[in-house]
Amino acid sequence: MSTGVLGIRPNPRGRGSRLITINARRACDECTAYPLDARRLAGPIVARVQALRKSPVSEASPTVPAHTLHICVTCRPKGAPPEAVRDGRVLYEAVAALHADWPGRDQVALNGVECMSGCDRACTVALSGRGKPSYLFCDKAPTPETAAAALDLAAQYAASDTGVLMRGDRPGPFRSGILAKIPPGL
Repeated sequence: MSTGVLGIRPNPRGRGSRLITINARRACDECTAYPLDARRLAGPIVARVQALRKSPVSEASPTVPAHTLHICVTCRPKGAPPEAVRDGRVLYEAVAALHADWPGRDQVALNGVECMSGCDRACTVALSGRGKPSYLFCDKAPTPETAAAALDLAAQYAASDTGVLMRGDRPGPFRSGILAKIPPGL
């Protein structure tokens, strides 16, 4: 078992992507997300990086969306049995079903995450984008309404030049439960 996971991160200096190593140790005591075997993931990730390097990239049609909607797939309410289907997985699958036919999918990628350290506040959802603040929301119910609202929120975020999501403008399920607004990276 490796201590790191390989991943793809957009190159901040221009087009393309670079291969990175992510620390995959357990994030908290309550979460049951364990480190993934990097060797199992390395093959598909390296193949994707090679494909990205070979494909022509134009400003009009980027190969990687500029924004990402992250959903923790290991979230579960306190007291839920460990063997039960995770609420985070249920929410992720509901969003994924809508995302497949969503017109904004070329602007917003969907990412299922193994633990976002919001274990006491399941379900956890985040938004991130280049040059924009990232948002971390918690206490989201795994319902079809929340799934649709998550994509509405992602569309607002992608359409905003600054990435600022005013509370009154956010869809109902996302007007509360904000855990963090993280300044954009340099």
